[in-house]
Amino acid sequence: MAEFKITLQGNKEIQDALSKGTKKFREPVRRFLDRSVKQVEAKAKEKAPVDRGRLRSSIRSFTRQVPQPRGIVRAGVPYAPYVEFGTRPHWPPLSAMQPWARRHGFPAGRVGAFLVARAIARHGTKPQPYMEPALKESEDDINKFLDMASEEIEQLWERI
Repeated sequence: MAEFKITLQGNKEIQDALSKGTKKFREPVRRFLDRSVKQVEAKAKEKAPVDRGRLRSSIRSFTRQVPQPRGIVRAGVPYAPYVEFGTRPHWPPLSAMQPWARRHGFPAGRVGAFLVARAIARHGTKPQPYMEPALKESEDDINKFLDMASEEIEQLWERI
């Protein structure tokens, strides 16, 4: 991990102004992150495929300020990456396939589950991206939010 440190020495007045300024800059940065992750979250929810709605309802965003400011958007169900990126061919458990097969019109019981599982074993599952496209579609808005934060920080800097 790359790391660098900036140490100010000398003029006490400049040091005090910068240290006060960094605290003041936290709020515009927090607003920028909040707006950005909420935008990506909304787009991801629009794009997420829906069977029973668990994936879509598990998409959440949040921000952290410590140790460094960051925004996170994530889907909270264990199968989310398999939906986003697809899978290689594999045999899924029939018990997991039965409810899905029933909801999608396959024959009842193990027969329908077997047909679905066999197709997955032969072909895998196709990717159904929702997070990455949500981020790409949000880029213009995120840039606008960044411009807004930059203007706020510039105004705050002038007051220091």
